[in-house]
Amino acid sequence: MIKHPANQLLSLVHGMELTPALYYLWQLILGITNSGDSVTINSGIVLINSGLLDNSGHLNNTGTINNIGTIDNGGVFSNSVNSTINNSDTINNYDTIINNGTINNSGTIHNYEFNIIENSGTINNNLSSTINNDGTINNSGTIHSQCEFTYSGTLPNGNLIIDGCVQCIPDSGDWVINSSCQLSTNETISENVIIQNSSTLIILNGTTLDIDFTTKHLLIKSGSKVLIKSGGKIN
Repeated sequence: MIKHPANQLLSLVHGMELTPALYYLWQLILGITNSGDSVTINSGIVLINSGLLDNSGHLNNTGTINNIGTIDNGGVFSNSVNSTINNSDTINNYDTIINNGTINNSGTIHNYEFNIIENSGTINNNLSSTINNDGTINNSGTIHSQCEFTYSGTLPNGNLIIDGCVQCIPDSGDWVINSSCQLSTNETISENVIIQNSSTLIILNGTTLDIDFTTKHLLIKSGSKVLIKSGGKIN
């Protein structure tokens, strides 16, 4: 396993391939630049970017990219079938992104004006992630959204975004929340509220959750949480 030191800036050369025979893990801390050339990240490679990955050529991923920094794409950035991009920070698209594999987005994807994202694979948008679309998204695949996902700009052409965030419906008896949901209407709960299974209860703007704390309790188990939007509250 080879990790590149923090003071190393890599410039990719024409036709370069990152292959398992040479490396298993490439960790990019300062940055990497591809200027006009064709670069392939082969199957079995894990590329970790915590700096700036700047592409103005053709960057083809057939392995895995874990982005905890910034990816600036000014060329063609393709993600092949059975390949994965995990984004927990920022991807800026100034040209073309082609996704035939899977993108797991926990950060921000910004598609700038006059630029294109072609999706025939899957884009999973996790809790509190964002897509800003000022250009064009052609979606013949699947785009999932979870609670607190924010989409702004022009809607995708083709398939609609699948909303995976359900409305909270309190149970009779103790209200046990096993999967993330959002409270969009005022609710008065006469029993205990228990949030478990690493779930999130989201209380939307202007919404109130009333609990009789003199006799009942709100229990937030390990890994779970409550997000209260501006104007929302718990009494």
